[in-house]
Amino acid sequence: MNHKHFVLIGLTLLSGVILSPLQANQYSATQKVQSFLDKNPILNQALTQQNTQFSVIAREAFPAVVNISSKRKVKINRISPFEFFFGDPFFDHYAPEFRENNRPPLEKEEKSLGSGFLVSQDGYIYTNYHVIRDADEIIVSTHNDREYKATLIGADKKTDVAVIKINGNKFPYLEFGDSDSLEIGEWVFALGNPFSIGSTFTVGVVSAKGRNKVGITDYEDFIQTDAAINPGNSGGPLLNSSGEVIGMNTAILTRSGGYQGIGLAIPMNFVAQIAHSLRKYGEVRRAFLGVFIQDLTPKYTKAFGIKAGTKGALISEISENSPAGKAKLEPGDIVTAFDGKPIKNAAELRNTVALSAVETDIPLEIIRKGSKQKLFVQLKLKNEPKKQMIAKQSPNTLEGSMTIEEGEGQTRGYRRQTLKEIRVTRVIPDGLADRAGIKKGDVIVSINNAPIGSIKTFRQLVKRFKPPYAILIKRKNTHYFVLAE
Repeated sequence: MNHKHFVLIGLTLLSGVILSPLQANQYSATQKVQSFLDKNPILNQALTQQNTQFSVIAREAFPAVVNISSKRKVKINRISPFEFFFGDPFFDHYAPEFRENNRPPLEKEEKSLGSGFLVSQDGYIYTNYHVIRDADEIIVSTHNDREYKATLIGADKKTDVAVIKINGNKFPYLEFGDSDSLEIGEWVFALGNPFSIGSTFTVGVVSAKGRNKVGITDYEDFIQTDAAINPGNSGGPLLNSSGEVIGMNTAILTRSGGYQGIGLAIPMNFVAQIAHSLRKYGEVRRAFLGVFIQDLTPKYTKAFGIKAGTKGALISEISENSPAGKAKLEPGDIVTAFDGKPIKNAAELRNTVALSAVETDIPLEIIRKGSKQKLFVQLKLKNEPKKQMIAKQSPNTLEGSMTIEEGEGQTRGYRRQTLKEIRVTRVIPDGLADRAGIKKGDVIVSINNAPIGSIKTFRQLVKRFKPPYAILIKRKNTHYFVLAE
């Protein structure tokens, strides 16, 4: 019987002692517990060893955990006190000097607080992207209350991982464990600085693995734990019983805004791959297969006549001139293994492909029309353009009243055209786009029913048509028409 079995049995027996009277009531509950442990020295030793182990992990790990505060400046519209209290149109027509909106917007400083952990003696720190997003300044506070200005090495929004660095040497740091070897029910420990109250150590177990339908990031493969995670824990480490980092605390699922028993951490094996690319290139370079995939549900396995319980990713479409096309993959193929790793669902295949090597032969195991086959594919580097159009501060023109950028290609329309996604990254207050109701994050689909597939096309359509513009936008998977005039 191993250590963990002793602890579990011990806790079960111990709870019985506390809840049930022994022989008489003249002894305190504390005395009863101590008497029971004295009669069970093996259990007593196991509990003592566990307590010592937890204390050692906390003591040795905390010096490598840091608090991160970031600052950024945002512009906000001025609000006239007259408009706020009275909303009187008199001031619109007869007293424009009272209208605060005629003046430039105010600048407000926003602060973000989170955690991180040192991974090297020379000051490299891993944390979440959302902790340092758009920061003008990043301040790191170490366990001994020293403050450092940090430099951003790289950040990846799609996985919510970032790497920053502070100057110095001989920093305490944490080593990585193998997150793939985690088992449900294992003890884990969450470290961080929730609510800015100071370093905090919480204990729980691995509740689940492979959570990939949460909707927080583009690439998801979360560890679920019941170790308490709260606002401010983001970016902190999740440790195993050996004191190794096996996850990065990232989010909670809650209806109250606080901890409700479901915390999510990015597996360390995944974080390490993302961070390696950020440290080497300053960005994440993702591989590209060129398929549209979906989960293989039990109903699909029945429809395809495949053995019940088969896991994999179902290919529904192959992109033209893609690595998948050159490898002779077909719609209807089911990918069950990629480079020797079993594939359980579409999200797992997507994550695995994204961080795989390019220009090398990678084996795929597939099921095609009920028969198992093995193919080889050479992945290509995914092209994720970052081209951006900067607004020229011309608020009364459509082009000048917002900033847009090209995103990943989307296949749209009955002709299955692959068009770039044109996303709004900034809207000038009171400009033409703002008055039309366009918001940051909107995707511009068409102008006057003419589809937009690039920034170049956007500019051409703005010149071809004259206001009013009937603009189709996509916002949170819902399409709207707005009128810019």
